[in-house]
Amino acid sequence: MKSPVKLCCPKCRGQLSDKITELVCIACQQRYPIIDGIPVFASVDQYYEGKFAKVKPGVGSSWKEFVYKTLHYFHYSEIFYFLQRIRGGVLLDLGCGGGTIPFARAAEQSVGIDLSLASVRNAAHYYDFVAQGDVTHLPFESDQFDWVVSSHVFGHVPNFAKSDLLAGIHRVLKPGGQSIHIIETDSKHPFIQYAKSKPELFKKHFVERHGHHGLELPSTVVCHFQQHGFEICHVKKLYAGLVPLWFYYIYFNNEYLAHDQSLRWKVELGRVAVRNTFLNLLTGTLQGLYEDSFGQWFTELDYSQALAVHVKKVVQ
Repeated sequence: MKSPVKLCCPKCRGQLSDKITELVCIACQQRYPIIDGIPVFASVDQYYEGKFAKVKPGVGSSWKEFVYKTLHYFHYSEIFYFLQRIRGGVLLDLGCGGGTIPFARAAEQSVGIDLSLASVRNAAHYYDFVAQGDVTHLPFESDQFDWVVSSHVFGHVPNFAKSDLLAGIHRVLKPGGQSIHIIETDSKHPFIQYAKSKPELFKKHFVERHGHHGLELPSTVVCHFQQHGFEICHVKKLYAGLVPLWFYYIYFNNEYLAHDQSLRWKVELGRVAVRNTFLNLLTGTLQGLYEDSFGQWFTELDYSQALAVHVKKVVQ
């Protein structure tokens, strides 16, 4: 698999000597194996290995896409956020998992990187090039990508490593290049504050269950982008007001019920909304309409439980 961009040593950014079974850094002599044609730049993390390996197929047919966009169907709002902005160029998908087909179609050339070797094996079927590696130590030379994107990745990166992540994105983007992300966040929303009132349950069901060890308040996320040389093009608040009904089923259908039986009716409604096709479509459409109107107009930024962020690399 030939890379459409130039690789470098993620440790020292030195030039790599391309051998049959490995890459060797000319500067620091660090060796990186090539497995099934995929360069491996980081040690395996068993938590992530194969965990998000399923490919994301996108919306489907053009008429379905038109209907969902017109209805503001919530379950596809994130992918539309990307597709409304990405136009050609070379794209890097951070924490790509098994790949996202719409990314590959929207860009002229697509590159994916993920800690999971099983995931990038799958992504290799759709992207022009993939690598196994750590998103905080990118193995790509500077100024090569028109787009750097990620979906639900930032929350997995520990807060102490956020600066490395953002500096790396800024480095590999071309001058004027753009970056788009869906980012899980900490929140002042009553839903999250209630969940935090049971610290052990919050840790188990909100943090460890999803690997969200790097959640920050939305205002902090935006500030960090600005501090690392990005111009904010657009920020969309997610789940800042009305909480999706199915959230109660996803997050509270567990030991939380033993502490608060008043949650049961919301959990049951959420269960029905998830499992019934018609109600799923109805609640998803209503939630999407709300998110794109009142959810943006009348809510505070730090009440968001996630953000859609579009930024541009500023050239000094």
